[in-house]
Amino acid sequence: MDEIYLATVKCWASQFSHRSIEYKRQNGQLLNGGMAVVVQQMVPADVAGVLFTNHPVTGSRASMLISANYGLGESVVSGASDPDTIILKRNWDDTLSIAEKQIGKKNLKIIMSDKNGVTEQSVSPEEASHCTVSDTMAIRLGQIAIYLEESWGTARDIEWALQGNEIFLLQSRPVTTDAKFSEFDIIHEFDSAHFTDKEEYTIANFGEVFPGAVTTLTGSVITKLIGVTVDHLMLAKEFRHRYDPTTDVGLMLFSSKFFLNRIQEKFFSPLKRKKNEMSKAVEMGIYGRVLDDDHIQEIAFERGDNLPFRATLKSFMATVKGLILGKKWSEGFKQYLAIPESEEKPAQTIKELYEQIDTISLAAYAAATDKHATTTMASMLWNLLTMKMLSHNEMSKSLYADFAILTTNATDTESGSVPRNLKELAACIAKEVDTTKLREMSEEAALKWIRENTVHSKTFLEQFLKRHDHRGYKEFELYSYTWGSQPEKLIKLIQNMLQSPSCYAIKEQTDDDPLKKLQASMSPLKKRILSWLVVKAKMGVQQRELGKSCLIKAVHIARKEYRKLARLMVSEGMLPEEDLLFFLTHAEIEQVIETRSAKLLQRAKQRQKLYPMLDSFKYNEISVGFPIPMDKANEKLKVDRMSQITGFPVCQGVVQGTARVIHRFDDVHTIQSGDILITHSTDIGWSPYFPLLSGVVTEIGGLVSHGAVVARECGLPCIVGALHATLVFKSGDTVLLNATKGIISKIET
Repeated sequence: MDEIYLATVKCWASQFSHRSIEYKRQNGQLLNGGMAVVVQQMVPADVAGVLFTNHPVTGSRASMLISANYGLGESVVSGASDPDTIILKRNWDDTLSIAEKQIGKKNLKIIMSDKNGVTEQSVSPEEASHCTVSDTMAIRLGQIAIYLEESWGTARDIEWALQGNEIFLLQSRPVTTDAKFSEFDIIHEFDSAHFTDKEEYTIANFGEVFPGAVTTLTGSVITKLIGVTVDHLMLAKEFRHRYDPTTDVGLMLFSSKFFLNRIQEKFFSPLKRKKNEMSKAVEMGIYGRVLDDDHIQEIAFERGDNLPFRATLKSFMATVKGLILGKKWSEGFKQYLAIPESEEKPAQTIKELYEQIDTISLAAYAAATDKHATTTMASMLWNLLTMKMLSHNEMSKSLYADFAILTTNATDTESGSVPRNLKELAACIAKEVDTTKLREMSEEAALKWIRENTVHSKTFLEQFLKRHDHRGYKEFELYSYTWGSQPEKLIKLIQNMLQSPSCYAIKEQTDDDPLKKLQASMSPLKKRILSWLVVKAKMGVQQRELGKSCLIKAVHIARKEYRKLARLMVSEGMLPEEDLLFFLTHAEIEQVIETRSAKLLQRAKQRQKLYPMLDSFKYNEISVGFPIPMDKANEKLKVDRMSQITGFPVCQGVVQGTARVIHRFDDVHTIQSGDILITHSTDIGWSPYFPLLSGVVTEIGGLVSHGAVVARECGLPCIVGALHATLVFKSGDTVLLNATKGIISKIET
């Protein structure tokens, strides 16, 4: 009995070995969980081994794998001997047949000793040349395994032993590799329903708001909240023409990337065979321009019924509400942004914090999304009315250029205030410190030095972080970090700005009448109306930007609470690392809290592993059929001989300089003073770098996109929609950017 007691204690102790602890930590299991030790009679096996009801490598249910050796099964599971391998073919009706046999070397076996314990014994060459398990016995083992699989409901990893013709079952557990999905499964796990090859999808607008891929958590939260908001604004309950029950009014997710279904986009306004003013307003809001796409309008008209008059009226009234209450909401936005972040709350349990996020934080996020969407619709309408006054029902590049002139220097937009505030900070530092010494420091050391050795510069820095601490690159992404959490990133930029006073010189706004610069001719009455509309359009941009900043602050609050939840779950051993939380859906997090599901954690690890690849995918602005990432090699072949690209002018001017082509935001630190930025798209995370630039070119975007708004605020020549610009040009090229005509050209030197 003493030996049984000692063996039992050793079993208990084994769960605290390094291998066991690390396995439990990686799978979110309790480190000090209970362990039941089974004391059973030893089977003096003639043959023993393991059986997998699913192939352990491929996961195929059509193949069952048996590994076997003479003696006890220890030589098989420990790898001490090369066992026999038998593959059973499993048909649809669970009938079995021998598919393949591989005779192992079986140079040794482990058997029970005459005394206590076991001993190793050599296997004779004659004995080793035979298969340890007959075909009949292999089929019997397979049939028992199927019974166990059906009983437990999962694929099984079974240990067994044979003594004569008698089968002993020693252990049956789930196949640990069964939770793994193929790479294809993970990439397309959350894909929206794709209906026909006629579908067209766009990354316009969403491609700037959500650059790259979204994490699993962000995708699960955004899909729900934006869908609910758009449903509310567009009164989806009265949309008798909606044809897609699996998506939220056209918001689609493919390969962890957000798209808008262009056919469902047409349902945002009353359906006609030809575009009306409301549909043009929607396009202006999404693309920054009106597209020549009557075929899409025709498909939408044929596919769906028109919106009832009552719903049309309500939708129009929702926009009017934004026009009337926009100014009042702006004051509320400013008050919300000025509220200091609340102090750390008393200790909460994991479940309490999850419920707080689920019921309070995400509700605030939804409310902010609703307000921002309403102000955006109002801004879209002001822009459309302004453009209508400029045009005679003709949408041309000259029209976009005139609109850009009128909206240049929109006063104090949130996006535009970032580069302006950074210039003020850099100018203050230049007056107060030795800039040469500061530039030589590391970002961390420079940040510490400013905070400890300056007065005015420190005040400017803290004011900037107070106003913009919730902003940053990929600011809608819950996984990302903000300027407030990583202020040293801004210090690196300021160090670059301090190399030249021109980088932080603040240009005075002129009082020149923009109406005199317009290409369009108009009567005095029309000019007066246009002047009034321009004021409203600029005000609409301000209100939209304030609403967006409030929305991002709500995102940031949720982000910090998810981070806190991740820390708590790591401390309780539910997660092996904090970042893994962002590769679970919001609902899956609750499942892990309740059940410590190892399968969900394994799947989250697969998603996390593939995320960098998905994040690197680039798509055309409009995809016909299922969205497929751009093949850079093939696209490069198409543009190799090109030296000029055209786009849409959004801020006029002509400048010659050095091209700085940025494919990934991680390379943004390579920007030098005077560079002309060429990239796919920008969000507010790029704003701090605009003071260094002399011009901006993006492959997607429109008149009201981030790059256009900030370029106009900074007075930088800018064109958008310059397809393939990042392939035609390379960093170091000398280029001429004519943003008056919408052309960027390579200059041979």
